[in-house]
Amino acid sequence: MTRAPTPTARTRRDSDVDEVRGAFATSNLSADPRSSFGLRRARLDVAREHASGRLQHDGALRVKEHHVNLRMPYHQVFKRPRCRKEQTVVLTEAVPILIREIDPSEAPIAYRIHTQDEYVSERLHEVRSYESTFLWPLMAPDGPVSVTSFVELAAEGRLGSFIAFCRSEKFGRKDGRTFVEFVNEFPTYKYGDSNKDDQILKTLRGSARLAFCDGYVFVSAGAPIWYVAEKPTLNRVDVLIGHEALDRKKTYVWTAGPDWHMQHYCCTYGHAYGLTEIESEIERVAGRHTEVRFRSRIEILMDLHLPEGAARLCARSLVETVWSYAQNEALRAAVPLLAGAVSVKDVPNDLDSFSLLTQYSRFEDRTLTRSYFSTIAAARQIVRRLEAFGCTPLAPEDDDALGALGS
Repeated sequence: MTRAPTPTARTRRDSDVDEVRGAFATSNLSADPRSSFGLRRARLDVAREHASGRLQHDGALRVKEHHVNLRMPYHQVFKRPRCRKEQTVVLTEAVPILIREIDPSEAPIAYRIHTQDEYVSERLHEVRSYESTFLWPLMAPDGPVSVTSFVELAAEGRLGSFIAFCRSEKFGRKDGRTFVEFVNEFPTYKYGDSNKDDQILKTLRGSARLAFCDGYVFVSAGAPIWYVAEKPTLNRVDVLIGHEALDRKKTYVWTAGPDWHMQHYCCTYGHAYGLTEIESEIERVAGRHTEVRFRSRIEILMDLHLPEGAARLCARSLVETVWSYAQNEALRAAVPLLAGAVSVKDVPNDLDSFSLLTQYSRFEDRTLTRSYFSTIAAARQIVRRLEAFGCTPLAPEDDDALGALGS
């Protein structure tokens, strides 16, 4: 007999519906559930109901939604008979997802980006503005991905890892069969844990970032910014446009810009710039005798980007790197804001990136300066950019005055 849900459970489930529907409304959120197992299971149940269409839309939701059947990859642990070593295989699970359809009139084209990729010397990406985010066209080797092609690729299992918007730390042999099919083939194996539930939740959250518009598929990935990739062996820097979102994994389909590794490298070392910064900053990066090769150009139809957005993104990326250095006791002593990093693995959301990078860029220990020279130099440049945009903390007296006004 199934027990009726308690009022508390219904309240939590209602909030999780909002979370699933509104996930990734901004570009930099990542699908990394860190809640307790019970809450994660509740969210998973809600997400499955949402994908299967059993949840009803409220009156405020005016977009059309389409059901898409997706073959999602996940990792399954197993042991062979008379073998102690665990092995991992990549299996698939059928997951129904919902993709919203947006009227083109509600998502006007904000930017036209002409950029180079692996298949053609120049390809057009029309980035649309919708509510508080930007929608980037999903690309394949033959051009923009149509809705029909997307449905086919999803059914064939060629989209699962992209839609999850995460990079798996696990490795395994790709098989493609379902768990039932694999067990029927190898009934004597001992089966352990899998990441299927987490992947389902990430996939359903990730699908909230997708949209159908004017017959094509788009991804919510943030504002356009310039990435400057250094090529020291060629005495050259490549400059190309990409988006703010750093969690996009390139598979059979992709979005404009450098790959995941280059995005993170550029941001960590302060080489990601806003649309209005690139002309002045490229001279600092390249120097006189370095060739500068622009691999993208942009037509701005609606100027909606935040000038300081790229600098803030670089600051956050570098802070995450510096946070991982905090096991060094001498570094913690020189940078007081790293004191809590020993007991906290992830960077707190409310951490003041500007203050931490300011401390990190100004300590005078020569040994530490030699060990962390490249990131210290990057911190100084990022702090300079943030100061130019006025992205600095309030003075204590100003903070106290604002607190008095709010009380």
